Amino acid sequence: MHVKLIAALEDICGYTTYVFENLETTEWDNKYFMCTRYPNWEHRELQIGEVGYLEYDIIVAGETYYNNRTNTNEVYKTSHLQFVRFIAETKKTDKKYIM
Repeated sequence: MHVKLIAALEDICGYTTYVFENLETTEWDNKYFMCTRYPNWEHRELQIGEVGYLEYDIIVAGETYYNNRTNTNEVYKTSHLQFVRFIAETKKTDKKYIM
């Protein structure tokens, strides 16, 4: 999904909540959404205003998911979007390199 990061907040437990603007939609109800990065998830820090491509998983309350920290299956209590990765958009240049 092509997105722009517009806000981020890290809590004292290490969870980071991102607010993204969806650049692929024109419908007002799908324009903004929140996504949570877990504290044990290795990823570089994102900067406000970054544009790129987001991968996430949809977590549904009451469903069972594997927890790799405890090596067990757990039933999640809340629904949310789980951050997987963000790939920054690169800018095209017309530079020519001589080898």
